[in-house]
Amino acid sequence: MAAADREFFILASSGDMLEIESGRLALDKSQNANVRSFAQKMVDDHTRAGEDLRQAATSAGMAPPTAMSPPHSVHLERLRGLAGAEFDREYAAQIGVAAHQEAVALFERALREAANPDVRALAEKGVSGKREHLELAQTLAKTVGVGADRLKLAMAPPDLSSLSAAIATRPNTAGATTTSAAPSASDASPSATVTPARSSSATTATDSSSAATPTSK
Repeated sequence: MAAADREFFILASSGDMLEIESGRLALDKSQNANVRSFAQKMVDDHTRAGEDLRQAATSAGMAPPTAMSPPHSVHLERLRGLAGAEFDREYAAQIGVAAHQEAVALFERALREAANPDVRALAEKGVSGKREHLELAQTLAKTVGVGADRLKLAMAPPDLSSLSAAIATRPNTAGATTTSAAPSASDASPSATVTPARSSSATTATDSSSAATPTSK
């Protein structure tokens, strides 16, 4: 498998893990109905997306990634230390807007550059959902009062090269080379490992309308 295709799998999988874990955290910590609705949708949608990635990676002969990248782990650990309205604003800005800016850029790059046609097909299937999530996140950020400067920072074009630099190669069980998260000296927290969550009966994965048009609690 081409190095760029391996990198897509590890970064996209890490992004799904970040959305799932931070979504669970938001469901546990936030009292804001709009945040909770968005968070449940992220858990549901990214759980399904993560399963698609695992199946595609396995079919391509790559061991499915199981560890979150160090930069994503840092964002998750920062959220763990916040509460109340501050948590809601940072969740909306970083996990909602910035992380989906990154995801859209990653999937669009795969559409342009992936060597494996299955990777391109996966990117084509997933990019519209990432764009939808970004639009919902922008609405949520305004609803919970994310400041103009913080929102501008979250909307800045992502630096995919910094994520690429945070991962290293290792041999997989199939004998090929895959990409896995590599600890960094500045990463104070361990990489998170994620297991899929059950969807809440209160919020379905198709309930995009409730997240798209938030109502004040």
